[in-house]
Amino acid sequence: MSTVTQSWSQIVTWLEQNAPATAALINPPADPKTIRWLETAIGYSLPPDLSEYLRQADGTRHRWVQGRLVPTLYNLVPCEDMLDIHKMWIKISGRGPHLGDADPAGTLSTEWLGAFLPIGESGTSVKLFVDLRPGDLHGCVGEYSPEDGGFHSVPWWPSVGVMLEDLAEAMVNRRPACQEYATATTTAWSKPRPYLPTVEEDGYLRWDRVYED
Repeated sequence: MSTVTQSWSQIVTWLEQNAPATAALINPPADPKTIRWLETAIGYSLPPDLSEYLRQADGTRHRWVQGRLVPTLYNLVPCEDMLDIHKMWIKISGRGPHLGDADPAGTLSTEWLGAFLPIGESGTSVKLFVDLRPGDLHGCVGEYSPEDGGFHSVPWWPSVGVMLEDLAEAMVNRRPACQEYATATTTAWSKPRPYLPTVEEDGYLRWDRVYED
């Protein structure tokens, strides 16, 4: 069993046992044809770990629901919504070329780039995305916030596979997620912190900050 499949299996099992309302929102696997359709539509091949995750689940039924599957605000979106959100932000930012297009993956950008594939929806303008530009950090996961300057900080995870492994560790072993991001990042307005999963009374998952004593 691969790391992605193992991590996702641990996440689903934990959710079914502890946060059943969030578990019920997980979609069935994406059809391989749907994954190829997405790649053709955006003009980029997906990183192998993202493709493997989509073969486990095509995101979640994320619209107008409670709970957050991924820190801090996010529910994972299906392939169709990835493309819809991508098109919307390309329309807002323009097709370019943009200054960041030629930069390696993980390089900050104030503009939404064609190589940014949204994978997480927060219900706000802030998105979780995979950076498909080439480079050592190809496939890294970052946050895009137009109000805060776009892709304005270091990637949260170096890959989707590491993200899923991080979430599984936080759920199963109570090891706070986002620790590497919290260590690597500083901002002018706050210090980012790790997060631990918490289940609300109605069975939805949320993530709470871990504060220093």
